[in-house]
Amino acid sequence: QSSPQEIICEQYHAKNVENAEIRKVRLNKGTLNVRQYPNEKGKILAELPNGELICLPNKPKGNQRWLKVNIKDDNNNIITGYVNVRFTEKITFINGEKL
Repeated sequence: QSSPQEIICEQYHAKNVENAEIRKVRLNKGTLNVRQYPNEKGKILAELPNGELICLPNKPKGNQRWLKVNIKDDNNNIITGYVNVRFTEKITFINGEKL
């Protein structure tokens, strides 16, 4: 049986689920921009609502400001972009099940 982490990350085609990390978008208002490059000048590829679960293909190392994420666009295609770490939080449980 697949774990919640496997189920979430596999739908985003994360290749190495053991190295992946689930995070949740955490905002006071608005949406989180997913950018083409890991900086504020990168083109906005998508916007994520507060509470959205995202799959990082690789666990962050050290004090990264930007996180690489796999998400789906409006046509259900997988796109890779970057989000600012301060608008996310690490998730360790989903539906009471430890990741």
